[in-house]
Amino acid sequence: MKRPLYLLLCVAVLAPSTHGYKTIIDVLSEDTRFTTLLTQLQRQKLVPMVNNLTAATLFAPDNQAFEALKGEDVDQETLLYHFVPQGMVSEDFYHGQLLASLYERPNVLGKKKHGQRIKISKEGKQGKGRGKVLVNDAQITTQDIPVNNHTYIQAVDRLLTPPKMLDTILPQFPPLENLMKHAQMQKVLQQETPFTVFLSKADPMQPFNTIESNYILSEYGHKDLQFYLDYLLIEGAPTYIDALKTGKYELKTRNGKILTLEVKDDGTKSVNGIPFVTQDILAANGVVHELDGVPMTADLTFDARKYMYGLNTTKFVDLLDRYSLSSYLDPSPYNYTFLVPENDAIDENDIPNHDKRSWLSYHILNGSWTTDQLNDGMMLDSEYVPGDLGPGVHQKIPIYVDKEDILNTKPTKSIRFDRARMLTDSVNIHDNMIFPVSETLAVPGDLLSRLVVDLDLSTFIATLYVSNLASDFQDQQGITLFVPTNTAFHRLGLVAKYLVHPSGKDALKSVLRYHAVTQLLYYDEMMRDVHEVPTMADETLLRIRPSKDQSSVLVGRPDGGDSEASVVVQDPKEGSNNILMANGVVHKVDQVQLPSPVRISNYDLLVGIGATTMLKVIDKANLTNVLNQSDCVVLAPTDRAFARVDLAALFDDPVQLDRVARFHLLKSTWQDDLSLWQADYETWLSSKDKLIVKQQGSEHGNLVIAVKDRESVTAQVTGLGKVTVGPGGVMEINAVLIPIHRGVFGLPFFWSIVVLIVIVSVTSSILGACGFIGYKIYYRRRLGYRAIGT
Repeated sequence: MKRPLYLLLCVAVLAPSTHGYKTIIDVLSEDTRFTTLLTQLQRQKLVPMVNNLTAATLFAPDNQAFEALKGEDVDQETLLYHFVPQGMVSEDFYHGQLLASLYERPNVLGKKKHGQRIKISKEGKQGKGRGKVLVNDAQITTQDIPVNNHTYIQAVDRLLTPPKMLDTILPQFPPLENLMKHAQMQKVLQQETPFTVFLSKADPMQPFNTIESNYILSEYGHKDLQFYLDYLLIEGAPTYIDALKTGKYELKTRNGKILTLEVKDDGTKSVNGIPFVTQDILAANGVVHELDGVPMTADLTFDARKYMYGLNTTKFVDLLDRYSLSSYLDPSPYNYTFLVPENDAIDENDIPNHDKRSWLSYHILNGSWTTDQLNDGMMLDSEYVPGDLGPGVHQKIPIYVDKEDILNTKPTKSIRFDRARMLTDSVNIHDNMIFPVSETLAVPGDLLSRLVVDLDLSTFIATLYVSNLASDFQDQQGITLFVPTNTAFHRLGLVAKYLVHPSGKDALKSVLRYHAVTQLLYYDEMMRDVHEVPTMADETLLRIRPSKDQSSVLVGRPDGGDSEASVVVQDPKEGSNNILMANGVVHKVDQVQLPSPVRISNYDLLVGIGATTMLKVIDKANLTNVLNQSDCVVLAPTDRAFARVDLAALFDDPVQLDRVARFHLLKSTWQDDLSLWQADYETWLSSKDKLIVKQQGSEHGNLVIAVKDRESVTAQVTGLGKVTVGPGGVMEINAVLIPIHRGVFGLPFFWSIVVLIVIVSVTSSILGACGFIGYKIYYRRRLGYRAIGT
């Protein structure tokens, strides 16, 4: 009895696995909700394959899910995407779970066979267990429909769409999409090869400043942009977060650098410290992870070259490359300051090819100079070494600093490098400074080219040609020239005329050489210390020192006082105290310094002004020796003035000739202050033959000479010149002064006659009165008259 019962139980247990075994097709056939799905499986000839599945889970769309297709067939790949090759019930699902479907695309997810992934999401309880389950975007409406012990059907309310290629996900991240298109990298994500991609909706350019962004987006930054974006891509088998355990993972990116992905115990995830927003966004050829920001590789670096590209100063960079100066832009232990003109400011045709290297070097300063370090009047070394300044001596660049306080509530520094104005704030990149400037800098040229454009120095230029010293100055290495202005030469008066006269050529050379110092002296150096330096005039020294009030620089003879020294004057147009040239520096001065070896006499001045007639008069009067007397000031009528005199008669009358010659020689020392000439002066004719020197009109320095006792006779002083061999000098006048003919008592002839007549008249009157009185006395006595008292 027991044996039949045992057999009966065995049959009951084994019955489902033999005669009662069902397939997915069987269950779908029995449920009217899946007739459309069953029809699609039949049309795609998938029924045999489905029947052969020993274990599987089908996410089965109901009939209503197919209505959106409006009768269109579903392709085989989409149908296979609904199958998972293992049986799973609802309690097996958890949030973020990824399942491999039966839909395989060769090599898209790797060389091995990999089914396209399905993503499980849960609402409420995130872990395994009961709860609302979503498969991709489809909700499971009926859970765990059994097929057999290893196969289940999960009814869903919509069709599952297989993941699309990675490039189709990019539009969800507009900033990165635009950047990848700019880098022409969207095609990379279209390749049928697997990638893991880290994307973000944050601005991918946020890690960069404006200059870096401009560079990255320019044609010159294309490779760096790709390098930056490649840091977001990992080639090879996709890295699904669902498959990772707690810990840190180093992922090698497409640019060869490492990303660090961390999964913490509390389930939070991050990449390089940037938290995840959404993990495992599925794609046919990989997976996308959305981050809260864009990872930045430390290996994307910037240098001076890239910053110049970002500033759109590409012409300057191109010239540096073409003329073998690109080493200044390469990483180096040395720092530089670049003065970079805008592209529009550079015209290569204005720069001769043989000068371009020098021109470029002149736009690079030695060292790193910030705005705060720059002060007005500074002279900074450029990288241009012309050779004419001396071995290894760098050409300077003058710095001018003003305050921008007009239409600016917060006054800021306005900086000029020579004439080039700083346009925007300076940029610091690895301690190299970049100053965008308004125009190109002109490399200092030779002496004549630098000074000929300055009209205030035209007299000096003329003296260079007269003396033939231009080449001497231009050939001298490291020279400092103190160049007198036109006003300074004008102050020399008649001395200047002598210096440019052929007879004064040697003296002119000595004077000009005396203004040339054989070492470099810039204004700020002269303001700091006293210098006694040799000049190009033989064995002569100049003493250069700051004024007592520290307001200016004085230049003069070592034995001279401050009043005799020249003052270095500022160029009113440029605001500069230094005029740079190829072989040195020029300073304008307001006085001409005459070295002690230069000896200029009255005779020299008369020769210099062309007073040939006056010289002839003095010579014929044998007064040449008087010219160099210490108390002799010569009044020299011009030859034009002598044209109004009968010279033949004058020369035939030795007495009158002597009188005229002596009458033009004042017994006086020279007065530098013109106001001190307001007096009567004896002449070498006599102490009574005087001349009056006085001011005429309100204009200072307008002197006239008048004849004492005949002040209607005057001559205008047209020129003044002080000698260097004594206290004398020459006054050039526009008329010949004729001495007065004197009679008795040294009075003028007319007054002498008048005085004589008066004397005779008075004497005659006195004698007549005396005779009359005598006669009366005699007559009375003759008649016998006696006085009563007698």
